[in-house]
Amino acid sequence: MTRDRNPLVESFGPELLAALLSAATGSLPPVRLPWNKAIRFRQRLYSLRSAMRKAKHDKYHLVCRVKITISWPQDIPSERTGEHRVPADKHTICDVTLSPNDSEFSTALKNAGLDTSLGIETTELLPPPSPKEKPSEMDILEALLNDIK
Repeated sequence: MTRDRNPLVESFGPELLAALLSAATGSLPPVRLPWNKAIRFRQRLYSLRSAMRKAKHDKYHLVCRVKITISWPQDIPSERTGEHRVPADKHTICDVTLSPNDSEFSTALKNAGLDTSLGIETTELLPPPSPKEKPSEMDILEALLNDIK
């Protein structure tokens, strides 16, 4: 039996989509995992994003803006593997950071006097609330997660 190289969006846990969407519209605290699990987590996020692109998912325009980085303390011994350095101990606790692309320049640009919002609130990236009432954050998250069911 061969493994499906093009998994469906529905085959991923809703937590992964929630993490990508949260990171796309704001800041998500770093996720702390051992290095070997951090690599797997990053790969699953990449695979989910790829599946969303192939399925032409309506939230893909948000998740494609997320940068995923893995870091560990500088005092941890590392070794070279190809072009990259990795912790020598594969169980080293790392921070997996999901953030909007180019967010590392925000502070410098704001300090230079540039309005980086361009008049757009991050909530404008989400669909507008229904006329009946403004939904809570939990309602919005549930609606986003139902999109993948």
